[in-house]
Amino acid sequence: MLNLFILFTIGGIIGWIASVIMQAEQGQNVLLNILTGISGAYLAGLATNDGAINRGLGPLSLFGALCGSVLLLGIVTLIRRGRAR
Repeated sequence: MLNLFILFTIGGIIGWIASVIMQAEQGQNVLLNILTGISGAYLAGLATNDGAINRGLGPLSLFGALCGSVLLLGIVTLIRRGRAR
């Protein structure tokens, strides 16, 4: 139960930071921030490991999750608006 709480908390923070970086704060609520952070961590896990999200809370893992979240938001922005910001 604690691991799930940590996953949602860190995912929400990472998703929020990614939405600030991509200036996608309009329409982003807490649930979307959590989903963005967790999905970004999964994308980073696919690119660097074997698809695992839980590789620890080290700086490289958190940076990878942030990069994956920013990439995910960039792709969503391209699809929704048809252009990059």
